[in-house]
Amino acid sequence: MIGYLLYSLIGYLSGSFLFAWWIPKVLFNIDTVSVSDDKNPGLFNAFRYGGKKCGVPALVCEITKGGLPVWLSLSRLDPESILFAIVLAAPVIGHAFPVWHRFRGGKSIAVSFGVLLGLFPQTVPFLLLAGLYIFFSVGLIIDTNLWRSVTVFNLFGAGAIVLISAPGIRLGCLAVSAIVVAKHLAKRKGEPLSVRPFWRRTEQNRSN
Repeated sequence: MIGYLLYSLIGYLSGSFLFAWWIPKVLFNIDTVSVSDDKNPGLFNAFRYGGKKCGVPALVCEITKGGLPVWLSLSRLDPESILFAIVLAAPVIGHAFPVWHRFRGGKSIAVSFGVLLGLFPQTVPFLLLAGLYIFFSVGLIIDTNLWRSVTVFNLFGAGAIVLISAPGIRLGCLAVSAIVVAKHLAKRKGEPLSVRPFWRRTEQNRSN
């Protein structure tokens, strides 16, 4: 019990460090919260306002802060245990509600990928999430980032129930899905849902 709580605390504190906000702020004097419309200290705004010089190192750090605590815990904890779900969700909770940032965090997409990468050699959760994002980005395209993420993480949660056998990992994936969906819906501002197959974009490009 103590081990699960310890690694959950480590994961939460790690997730609470918002690299996507700190790297543009400290290295390039860009406060992505102040300059952005949505006031989100997340990776999207690091790329949008700081470009690749901010976005790429922020991406690496955001993935690492999610994956490292989970990966380290696997050598000492049992992922079959339901308590492991807390360890899995902790970095995502930290990013969404960071103690170092007055509990005003980001939408937790990059750190979620990091958490799932930390489960290696268990690759099913990561491949499931990545596959859904690819499908709804280049196949059946959902144009707005908000609704694409909401759709992907809802389906990811449903897929976790069917495809993942370890109770701790399955419940952890459901918790991650719920956190990300809740954060996105809390920040929505009347964005319409637009879905189209990939060939419609091709036809539009030909007409231009």
